[in-house]
Formats: sequence, C-alpha cells, structure tokens
Amino acid sequence: MILAFGCDKSDNLPADQLITKGRQLYQEGNVDDAFKLFKKAIKLKPDSADLHFELGCMYSNAAQKSYDEALRRSLSDFSGEKHDPDNDKEMMRYGYRLDFYTSALSEFNETLKYDPANWKARYSIATDLFNHKKYTEAIVEFKKITQLAPGYTNGFSLLGEAYSRTGQDQLAIETLERAVKLRPDGWNYYQLGMAYKRIQNWKKVAEIAHKLKDMDKTRYDALMDPSNYSW
Repeated sequence: MILAFGCDKSDNLPADQLITKGRQLYQEGNVDDAFKLFKKAIKLKPDSADLHFELGCMYSNAAQKSYDEALRRSLSDFSGEKHDPDNDKEMMRYGYRLDFYTSALSEFNETLKYDPANWKARYSIATDLFNHKKYTEAIVEFKKITQLAPGYTNGFSLLGEAYSRTGQDQLAIETLERAVKLRPDGWNYYQLGMAYKRIQNWKKVAEIAHKLKDMDKTRYDALMDPSNYSW
C-alpha cells in the first residue's frame, strides 16, 4: 500500500471554493483552518487586494476577540498580581493571540500594495503606528486617510491628536476643528479643548468647557483640571 503523505483535500480546489470554505470555517469558529484555506487562495490570487483585506479583517477580528477574552481572564485572576492590559506579553499569558494581530497588519500592508486607496487597511496601519508612539509616521498615514475618506471622523481625530503629541498645536487645532464639525462629541471637544489649553487660549478653553459641561462631565472635569496638560 502506498501512503500519500501530506495530501489535503483542499490542495486542488480553485480559489473561489477555498474562500467559500474558509468563510464557513471562520463563521463556525474554526479560525486557524479558515486562515489556512485563505492563504492557499492567496497563493492562487496573490495580487487580489480584496482577498488580502478580507483575510486581514478576519485576523484583526480574531485578535480582538482573543484580547477581550484574555482581559476577562486577567480580571478574574485574583492571584494578587497587577495586570497591565496594554502589555502584549502579559495578555498573551491569558490567551491573547498577538500572532493574529501581526498577521492582520501584514495582510493590510499587502492590501495597500495592490490598492493604495483602501483607506480602511491604511487606518489599521496608522492606528498601530499611533499606539506604538510612532507619531510622525502615523501623521503621514492619517493625512492620506483624511484625503481618501474626508467624511471619516476618526481620521481627523487621531491626526489631530498625533499633531498634539508632536507639539504641532496649531495643526492639531485646525484638524480637531474638522473633527468636531464631523462629530461634535465629548472626545473631540475634549481633545480640541486640550489643544487650546496647551497654547493658553483660555477664551476658547472656556467656550469648549461650556459645551462639555452638559455633554460629558468626566471630560469636562479633566479639561478643567489645572494640573492636566496631557502629554
């Protein structure tokens, strides 16, 4: 008897069938096998921006789900240890799949190779740069996002915050004014108020504080705290 080692029923399937089966497995919660099928499909269609983006989103969602579960486990751990939800290595101890997150970024970068106008893939890359305090690089990406998706508020919000964190207060104010027009919520007003506070424009701070007082008491208190100049 001859044994065919390494054979797989999916080896000879066309890309469309691999994708369909991969989606089904993903919905069923069998994410690792779903990813394997998508990778096989990508080998058949390596220049498909849509396929890279879909796989990136699947990786990203799976990473977020694993993080949420890891955070829940860490909060249920009464061993007395302190837990830092921003520490990837610590969250990995509780089941966070950092490999899913890095794979998502890889797929989003591949997406942009074939479709530079995919602002959603670019947003994921930009927010990763921002979260790792690479603000100058993040600014470059967020500026592109605001051009590609001028109605997407978060692009302006995070661009404005990145400007603030690099000491570019006037650019921060101009950008955050755009964010407030698109979405006049507590977070955007707070960020704008802090930008005005850093240049000591107390008239503008007072105007924004007046709006925040009834809208978001927590952020109103943070804005009015004399010791709070953020970064």
